[in-house]
Amino acid sequence: MKINIAGNQIVQMLKSSEKTLVLLHPRPNVDALMAALALNVVIEALGKKSDVVCFGSLPSQIGDIQEAEKIKNRLDPTDLVIGFNWAQSQIEKVSYSVEGEKFNLIITPSGKRLDPTQVEYSYRGANYNLVVSLGIAGPAELPTNLFDQSIFRNLPTVNIDNQTSNTNFGKVNLVDTTSDSLSGLVVEILKEAGTNVSSQVAEYLMKGLRGATENFEIVKNPLTFEQAAFCAKMKTAEQIARKNNIGKEKSDEWLAPKTMPSSKMS
Repeated sequence: MKINIAGNQIVQMLKSSEKTLVLLHPRPNVDALMAALALNVVIEALGKKSDVVCFGSLPSQIGDIQEAEKIKNRLDPTDLVIGFNWAQSQIEKVSYSVEGEKFNLIITPSGKRLDPTQVEYSYRGANYNLVVSLGIAGPAELPTNLFDQSIFRNLPTVNIDNQTSNTNFGKVNLVDTTSDSLSGLVVEILKEAGTNVSSQVAEYLMKGLRGATENFEIVKNPLTFEQAAFCAKMKTAEQIARKNNIGKEKSDEWLAPKTMPSSKMS
C-alpha cells in the first residue's frame, strides 16, 4: 500500500479506536521498540488508550527510557468464550470436572449431538478495538501459548513492516522493503496524516532511525536522512515554541499593572 494512502487511513483508525494493542516481535530490535513507544505517545495524545506488548525480552541497547517500563510481556487476562448453535443441540445442562491440572467443561445436549467442528472460540475482556503490528512477518512468529491468533481475525489489524518475508496478514498492510527502518515508516505515516509530532515522539523516532542504521553508517534509502531531518525539525520547533512561551509569560508579567506598597508620611 502506498504510504500517502496508508498514513491517513492508519491515523484515522487510531483516532476511532478507544484502545489499541501495539504488538512487537518477541525479539524486537531498538528500531521496532522506539517505533512502538512513539506510537504509544501519539495514541495517548489523541486521548485514546493503548498497550504495548512484547512476549520476549527487550534489547539491552535501549538505555534508560522510562516509557519502556510501560511495555507488557503478556496480554491482560481475558475471558475464553465458547460459542455454538444451542438451538440445534438443545442444551440440557452445563457442568465441569477437574482431573489433576485439567479442567473439563461438560455440555450435555438433550437433542442433537453437538458437532465439535461447529464450536467457536474467542476471547473477551481486553476490549481492544485495533491491533498495530510492528516488525512481525506473520502470526506464526508469536508464541501460541501467550497469544491467541484469532485476534487478527476478529479485530482490524495494521501491519507495519519492512521485511520481505511479511505475509500481509493485516487489514491495512504497510510493508515497504525499501525502508531502512520501522521508525522511518512511522515518520512517513505521521507526516502524510499531518499529525502533530511532539519532541518526545521525534526523539524516539530519531533513536529508532539511529538504531536501524548504526548511527546512519549503513543507509540504503536516502529517504532516511529526510526522516531524520523531520524529527530534528519537530524537536527543535517545540523547544523554540516553549522558549517563546516562557519569554511571553515573563513579558506579560513585567507589563502587568503593579501595586506599590504605600508609606506613611510623618
